[in-house]
Amino acid sequence: MKTFLLPLSVLFVLFSCNMDKMGPVEYNDAIVGEQSKITEKFLSLMNTVETDLAQCEPLRLDIIKQCDESISIVSAMSDYNGSTRMRDAALALFHFYKEINTNEYKEMLDILQKGEEITMDDMTRLSELEQQITARETPLDAEFQSAQQEFATQNNIQIRENDLQKEIDAI
Repeated sequence: MKTFLLPLSVLFVLFSCNMDKMGPVEYNDAIVGEQSKITEKFLSLMNTVETDLAQCEPLRLDIIKQCDESISIVSAMSDYNGSTRMRDAALALFHFYKEINTNEYKEMLDILQKGEEITMDDMTRLSELEQQITARETPLDAEFQSAQQEFATQNNIQIRENDLQKEIDAI
């Protein structure tokens, strides 16, 4: 365990020391890169739900682990020219992702594991959970997109759609 923690802590120190040297593109990409790591794991889980429910629990736990790592990395990032809005919006999303994987997604997977024994009440609960997640995620996504656009405008950089967005939209 110590061999894992030492390199990870060294990475955090090196990453935070290089914050001052980051340009706006690198700062944006560092945050979006962490979001992409989480998103890739989410997509893996979503694809696996359709094909092999038995493999979903380890994937769900892996998402939680990635959320913790991404939260640690982004939390170590300083402001950029006095602004923390983009960083803070990303952290709010990452905490949300961790929470839904700890709670709602676990409950959803437990229901789906029932297989043919799923009841109408179970189906109603799945729908409720999906609606609750969407209702909570929508303002967090909107805030992150707004913060990122503001960051791009203030720093005169172009942002482009993340390639993973097409995969997310297809779900």
